[in-house]
Order: sequence, then C-alpha cells, then structure tokens
Amino acid sequence: MDLRDLKLFLHLAESQHFGKTAKATYVSPSTLSRQIQRMEDELGQMLFLRDNRTVQLTDAGQQLKSSLKKRYYIISNCVTHWLRKGSRLTVSYVFSVLLPLHIAICRQFSISSGFTS
Repeated sequence: MDLRDLKLFLHLAESQHFGKTAKATYVSPSTLSRQIQRMEDELGQMLFLRDNRTVQLTDAGQQLKSSLKKRYYIISNCVTHWLRKGSRLTVSYVFSVLLPLHIAICRQFSISSGFTS
C-alpha cells in the first residue's frame, strides 16, 4: 500500500462514487476497483459496502478514513517537500499486521498532541 492507494481510498470515501473518484484521480473505474479490493485484501477488512448503484463505508472503512484523513495530507506534504529537495524518502511497514497498534498509537498521539478528529 502506498500514498496513491491512500489517496484513492480517501477520495472514494468522500465521494462514495467509483466513477467520480476514477475521473478525479485519472484511473479507470476497473483499476480503482482493483486497487480498493487489493487494499481490503491487504488489511483483511472490507472498507466499502458496494452494489451496482451505491458505495458506503463499513465501520472499518470509517475508522480508517478518520485515522488517515489528516495524517495523509501531513505525510503527503512532507514527501512533496523532500522530493523537491531531490531527496529520496521511503516509509514502509506492514499495515495489516500493525493496524490495531497503528490505531492505538494514533489515538494516543492525537490526545497527547491536542489533535481531534
């Protein structure tokens, strides 16, 4: 999972429409669908309930959206800053294994830093 995947997830979580998200992020609807399915497989959680007409976040999807929303933009801006300097920045971890710990750390960080979601 990378920043692009997180961007797709967050856009779809906001728009709740595969077509709008695909168009806005310059990917085909089928590519978007595969990326979201890959994220769900990697996390071991369904993030969206979908049928032919609607898309809705599951509870796990809502938790992920809440956890990622502010943090995504902070990380994205940091990466953009470093890339402008010609540096290479790699941040990785096994998200599916660390998800419960990630959520707990994010909650604690938010409380101790005065951030609210």
